[in-house]
Amino acid sequence: MNNCLFNLIIMKYKTLFALLAGATVCIHAAESAYRYDDYSAGRSFFSDGQEWVFIRNSSDGGEGFRIKATVTGDTVISSYMDYYGQTVRVDQPCKAISVVSDDPSRARRSFAAYEWDAEIYVYSDKAREFVMMAAFNRPENVKFLDCGEKWSVGRVDYVAPKGRMLKRYTCSAVVGDRSSVWVYRAGADRVWINESKWDEGGSLSLVSYSDPADGSVWTPDDYMVDTCVPDNRFYSEGKEWVYKSAAAERRGDPDKLVHMEVGEEVLSEHMPCRMAAYHAEGESVGHESTVCSLGDVMYERGYMGMLVPRFDFGIGQGERADSGDLSSEVAGIDYIEINGVSRKRILFKGENAGSVWSYWVEGIGAPSGDGLLRRDDFDDMPDVYVPGSFVRCVEGGHTVFEAADFSVGRSSVGELNEDSPHQEKEMYTAGGMRCSGATLGSIVICRGKKYVSE
Repeated sequence: MNNCLFNLIIMKYKTLFALLAGATVCIHAAESAYRYDDYSAGRSFFSDGQEWVFIRNSSDGGEGFRIKATVTGDTVISSYMDYYGQTVRVDQPCKAISVVSDDPSRARRSFAAYEWDAEIYVYSDKAREFVMMAAFNRPENVKFLDCGEKWSVGRVDYVAPKGRMLKRYTCSAVVGDRSSVWVYRAGADRVWINESKWDEGGSLSLVSYSDPADGSVWTPDDYMVDTCVPDNRFYSEGKEWVYKSAAAERRGDPDKLVHMEVGEEVLSEHMPCRMAAYHAEGESVGHESTVCSLGDVMYERGYMGMLVPRFDFGIGQGERADSGDLSSEVAGIDYIEINGVSRKRILFKGENAGSVWSYWVEGIGAPSGDGLLRRDDFDDMPDVYVPGSFVRCVEGGHTVFEAADFSVGRSSVGELNEDSPHQEKEMYTAGGMRCSGATLGSIVICRGKKYVSE
């Protein structure tokens, strides 16, 4: 699709870019000179290898061939825009989607797609513009244009059929009996095709969706599960974290302490969550957020108002907390005992003082305030409240964890033999599993220290 002239490109920017009609747009294939290690157009909807399989339904309701859409890599949309009266070139990174069909008369096609503000856009040759296919930033009971037609959001909640909470929308057409269920990252159980935007009308019914990023495989039944119920085991009422203000740290100002305290249960988008109140010492106002936890993952209201992971204590040896960050790879897992409580600790390759990729301690967090939830993802939070360096965690009015505790018991690997005083203590494998002993040459963890058997 190189050297094509497109009349208009629709992109949504938070900056003051004005779109220039008649922009020249070129789509470069993933194997071109353009390469983006960080897919920066959105957050996490698209990743290489995602695959959707659909059945095509004609506008008269007939069932047609299967089609398979696969995210194959990066592509770049280059456009010329009017920026404060000056024409500038903007390279917008997108994802390339390859579409193949069982219909032997149809050749493989490639599309450019991107996410912006949790809205999903795909380029239509017929409409000669990017068409919004789904929007995960709408509240309940609102109407909006999707693929050129008006739809209504009936319900917004969260599901977790694969263990990770994802936002779900139940939508219906304002005119007609059409409906669709959307799940963030997984897509839609049915995609309706507008004849004014695409070559053929009708719809695409989902057969399956697979995601190599987490190994999940979805079927239409997964879209219809009950709203998930968080256990909130990491967010007990009254639990409090104290951090230094990230804004003050960045400026080199004197330390300003920020408190985050868990409040009462609140129903948020049909989910039993908890309120989290932030306040900075010396400030008369504060900030409120919504938090919850499910299994090993702590969530907080973040990107585009979604509940997104803040810490995932279920990641294992060799996995990355952030797929795009080499230093976030898990180098080891052990357990530490602080104030009589044993907690799982995750050690990262990027271990260094003050880094979020140093240690994660289950139910506590990291030496710095952010984790998977990046600082710029804290939803609409004033800078003064964005958490920086960890100070302490308080439960029941007592300090249960302090910054220095993250590195307690860290030492080089010792030898585990018959004379070791640790033989009768609890031991764990390097992967964090409880074990009763050690085989020859294996590494076990006891009281936060590593030992190798002789």
